[in-house]
Amino acid sequence: MLAWGPEDNIYVLDGLMIRVIAPDHSVRTLDLIHSNAETEFRRGGGLDGVIIFDMIVDPQGQIFLADWGRQKVLRISPQGTVSQLYSDSGHYGPEGLSFRDGDLVVFESLRPRANQGIVPRLLLLGHNGEVSVVYDYFK
Repeated sequence: MLAWGPEDNIYVLDGLMIRVIAPDHSVRTLDLIHSNAETEFRRGGGLDGVIIFDMIVDPQGQIFLADWGRQKVLRISPQGTVSQLYSDSGHYGPEGLSFRDGDLVVFESLRPRANQGIVPRLLLLGHNGEVSVVYDYFK
């Protein structure tokens, strides 16, 4: 998994760490500091294991991960501290991330997959922590 970030750095999710590749080809490792057990990257099978579908980096160097398996969006500070930004308590898991006017847009789908394929929902996570549903397939 990789994402482009500030200063033309490339961020690579490499197992349990993030590698940051600079334009001069130097590489630094960002060791992850987990704020609690809920943010740790556990290995495991089934739907409850970590299944990272997307990664995005904001202009300040904060990294966001869409963990479809555990139904949450994680935020990693430029210093490597991992915290939970959003968690879905229902049947959706985040798959894709994007920015819109500084807010984080989250593309989610049902888990497990429904017979009709990907059933989408779009959320907007505002600066102040507000969660707004932008689109819901069922509404």
